[in-house]
Amino acid sequence: MILKDQLYQIVNIEKSGDSSTYILRIPDTHPLFKGHFPESPVLPGVCILQIFKELAEMDLASASPLGYSEIKQCKFLTPVAMNQPATVLVTIALQPEGASWNFSASLKSESILHTSLKAVLTTKQ
Repeated sequence: MILKDQLYQIVNIEKSGDSSTYILRIPDTHPLFKGHFPESPVLPGVCILQIFKELAEMDLASASPLGYSEIKQCKFLTPVAMNQPATVLVTIALQPEGASWNFSASLKSESILHTSLKAVLTTKQ
């Protein structure tokens, strides 16, 4: 896990069937935000995709890292402003399909949908 415990902490996990909901705490003090962007810091999209992947690896208790083999749809709707610590809600769902997983994820804060994703994950060798 690259970002867990460095950029975000897991506050709570709720699992239901093939989906999980995570409450994450993201402190605004991480050095990343000084460069992205100093006057109006936001959580970079690439970090959001990495967080989604890390949570999928946790859900699957995967011994091998996962990778995106296909991104079917990805929408960055509203930036996650990082001018104060953020608490976000990440919901993911994984459905096995052969040697891969159909994966959907979303990131919200309060009632704002920031990011939605539909992708395929595979095990990296």
